[in-house]
Amino acid sequence: MKSATKFANDPRSARLARSFVSEVLQRYQVDFLIVESVTLMVSELASNCIRHTDSEFTLSVAIENDAVVIEVSDLGKGLPSLRSPNLQDLSGRGLEIVSDLSDGWGVKSRPGGTTTVWFSVCLDRDPASPISRTI
Repeated sequence: MKSATKFANDPRSARLARSFVSEVLQRYQVDFLIVESVTLMVSELASNCIRHTDSEFTLSVAIENDAVVIEVSDLGKGLPSLRSPNLQDLSGRGLEIVSDLSDGWGVKSRPGGTTTVWFSVCLDRDPASPISRTI
């Protein structure tokens, strides 16, 4: 199962992206805690697209091999990177949140200038257990 849609480079699109993902995952009866975590991570990635690019972005949601896989793609220049903000920094925590809450994540650069940030969350994860990551 895979669903995808495009969003405008507009601050309201972060809310629309959260709603889109939440609706798709609820349709497939994904656990509430996973929906909440995925929605938070999508909000961070959508906000990064809106803040750091001039292009629309595409959000895809897939359930593959017992995991939710999210991809957020845009035409922004440069590649996103994990930062280490200090307590006074007002931003820079988006990918840190994705890294902490997901089971795996990464960045793909594709021909034509498309950059995709992806992450996955296992559907059978025990919410109390530590996360194992693959990057």
